[in-house]
Amino acid sequence: MKRCNPFTFGYFNERPNVEEQESSKEAPTALHIVVYKNRFDFIDYIVHSLEFDVNCIDEKGNTPLHLACAFGFLESVQKLIELGAEPMVYNKKGIIPLFSALRNNHLSVVNYLIEHCRREMLAAIDLRGYSVLHYAVFINSSEFLDKLNNFWCITDLVNNSCNDGISTPLHIASRYGTNESLQWLLKHDANTKIENEMGEIPLIIAIKHKQISTINILLPLSPLNVPDNYGQLPIHHAASIGNLSLIKKLIELDNDSLNKSDTNGNYPFHCALKSNDINTIDYFYPNKHYFSKSNSYGMTPLTLAIACGSTKLLKYLLAKGASLQTQTLSGTTPLLCAVAHGKLEIAQQLFNIDPSFINDRDYNGNTVFHYAVQNSNFRVVKWLYLLVGQLFNQPNYVGETPLHIACLTKKLKMVVLLIEHCHHPLVCFTTTQRSPVHYAVLGGNYDIVKYLLKKAPTITCQPDKNKLNFLHYCCNKSFIYLLPLILKKFPLLMNFQDGCGRTPLHIAVIKNDALAVSTLVESGCDCMIKDIRGLTPAESAINRGYIHCYNIIQKIPKERWTTIKKVEVTRQPNKFDNGKILSLVIGMHINVVWIHRSGWAIGIDERGNTGLFSLDNCKTIELNPIERQQVEAILKKKKFVRKDFEKKNRSQSVAISDNILEFDEVLTQKFKSLCEGKLFFCDFPELAVDDEILNKKLIKYNNEWNAQKRMEIFSTIVGHVGEHVKMIGPFYCNFGRYISIGDNCIINFNCTILEGGPVTIGNRVLIGPNCNLIGISHTTCEKIRNYGACTALGKPIVIKDGAWLGAGVIVLPGVTIGENAVIGAGSVVTHDIPDKMVAVGSPARPIRRVSEYPDWTPDQRDIPLN
Repeated sequence: MKRCNPFTFGYFNERPNVEEQESSKEAPTALHIVVYKNRFDFIDYIVHSLEFDVNCIDEKGNTPLHLACAFGFLESVQKLIELGAEPMVYNKKGIIPLFSALRNNHLSVVNYLIEHCRREMLAAIDLRGYSVLHYAVFINSSEFLDKLNNFWCITDLVNNSCNDGISTPLHIASRYGTNESLQWLLKHDANTKIENEMGEIPLIIAIKHKQISTINILLPLSPLNVPDNYGQLPIHHAASIGNLSLIKKLIELDNDSLNKSDTNGNYPFHCALKSNDINTIDYFYPNKHYFSKSNSYGMTPLTLAIACGSTKLLKYLLAKGASLQTQTLSGTTPLLCAVAHGKLEIAQQLFNIDPSFINDRDYNGNTVFHYAVQNSNFRVVKWLYLLVGQLFNQPNYVGETPLHIACLTKKLKMVVLLIEHCHHPLVCFTTTQRSPVHYAVLGGNYDIVKYLLKKAPTITCQPDKNKLNFLHYCCNKSFIYLLPLILKKFPLLMNFQDGCGRTPLHIAVIKNDALAVSTLVESGCDCMIKDIRGLTPAESAINRGYIHCYNIIQKIPKERWTTIKKVEVTRQPNKFDNGKILSLVIGMHINVVWIHRSGWAIGIDERGNTGLFSLDNCKTIELNPIERQQVEAILKKKKFVRKDFEKKNRSQSVAISDNILEFDEVLTQKFKSLCEGKLFFCDFPELAVDDEILNKKLIKYNNEWNAQKRMEIFSTIVGHVGEHVKMIGPFYCNFGRYISIGDNCIINFNCTILEGGPVTIGNRVLIGPNCNLIGISHTTCEKIRNYGACTALGKPIVIKDGAWLGAGVIVLPGVTIGENAVIGAGSVVTHDIPDKMVAVGSPARPIRRVSEYPDWTPDQRDIPLN
């Protein structure tokens, strides 16, 4: 992927790498063409007479030997090896020629390479972690594997070699049904219990890919009670593919598996609906009890059949007595489900059964139109409008109409359909006083905003309930490409103040968005307006240490801009047709004056030109002593602020003495990489400095006895802490700044939070003693894990409003715990838990819905609960 022009698409959006796609169409070298045509008689002439390098590579890093091996051209392989072709050359995927021959099952080529080339190639591993044994299973010959084992002891790789997906050679053989290779692996003690990264044992892999003969080999040797990461046993997967004989065999071997659900509460009979096989369904549904059994999301078999789009199953279930009077946990009815999945035929069938279904609403008040628009189902929208057009613009319980939803989902064609075909009114407001234009701006879609402003020239620009207008949204979301469009239409908005007295310029400064600041200043906004704290935008910028934003507001000439970093261009970037984008040349040095967290920066090149460029194409070079002293001198004059939320004034900021700005840039970039799934290297000096600052605060917090002072210290440790939060120490974390805690939470003794991504704790959350929220992890590869000081991987953790974590709960990376969910003591949460569910165990699985007492009042506190 390559970056988009931020002036057109924003900072974070990317587009397909068109230049690389086009380059792949370029003609390869003459030697590659000769090998591709298998004209081995021309190879001598090309190499000797035309002096071509026998190891030349094409755009994918393939040498002529790679091509010859991939196509199985033995004569070409022999000729290239004779001329000195290197068998240990890796292409861009880390594949050597031997691997190409193995993957494409060219045994004669493989035998020649093994006999005539260095044995070290048998120890090679490609970039995805595949070893020679992973590739060798494709040959599907036990005789060949024995021969390979004589050359190189590959039996050591049977259980000890895993690719990046933690798949062993046995997993690969199970996936592709290479049974002779599979039996050879089993003969050499291949472990059928090893799970890949999805928690799948080889038997599950074989079942998923319908390798029947492979299943018969693995079935007697495999455990039947080992679930994958989604809690699905072999019987769940067998039900999904509709293999009735296998299902019966699995039940004979383990009758209890029939009554076990996965992490989403799906039993085998739920999974059977995916197969769309009546015989399989009929086997699982001997009585009506199953028809009303729902999964953790409240979806009954009937709802699941509708979601799968099977009219055959719908008729079958209705004939068996399944009820249409059912709703999921979010209130979705069968008709709403059909509309949500774009199943028009099923929706029409349900309407014919009972026309009153058209008035269905879920628990948020969403109608069939909301569902159809949300999922961009044009055919369904047109059918519904012709059927019941009078219901079309009815809002949900927060006032959102279908047009609001369409504007937020960024579907211009849907917006046009609603306005021009369905005549949806443009003037409609939610309970927070937001119009469809507000939603379009929040969605960040330029074409929709432009269309709406053109379609309704007299449209109101009134702010929402919080006094935020379109420009506030743009600056908060860094949608700089929308600013000129809105400023042209509503120039007076640039000086409007929100509920905290902040203008759009204040918001742009808070986000350290120099491009938005520059656009607003050039448009003539008032730079002297003060917010509720009495700060102008320039004062806010200087307090935060945002030097370049301050320079822009103060209109300081670029000759006096402060260089905060120096870089050298290492590769040619995209070319943008925009005068504000800096034109880069490889080897050029650039003085950086501003850096955005997305990786874009503003710099001044050697010719004095100023513009935006991407740091992806550059490497950092050291500032000289004079430049370093200049930066340090300026930073010493600044105050550094961190948000400190108080009951009376949530926008208040207080200065702190720690000079953390110089580390923030590096830490933010490193943490961004961690959140994107990239390796986090723990050996950079800024992390050590930040650790020292954090540890001092943690020690101070954990040893402070006064509750009020403890919370004051705690608010400087985490990124955000809400009102009426009760913290019972000790508490530990690794960054702190990426933790957000809502209102009215209680966090008990000895809580540890390790951020591998943002950790978000909602309102009214209870966390019991000795709980661990672990967002950071390591790879199982020892070489990578212990590289340098250490490497790590991470994912965010979200605990939604009203959740309760019992004592000793462990939450692992990437988990979201739903609203009002309850996690039993000692549970290990490895996957998402739905709203209002009780989950227990290791791994934690939903077992039932939470108890609810809708009529309970505080007056009944002395009455025992039933």
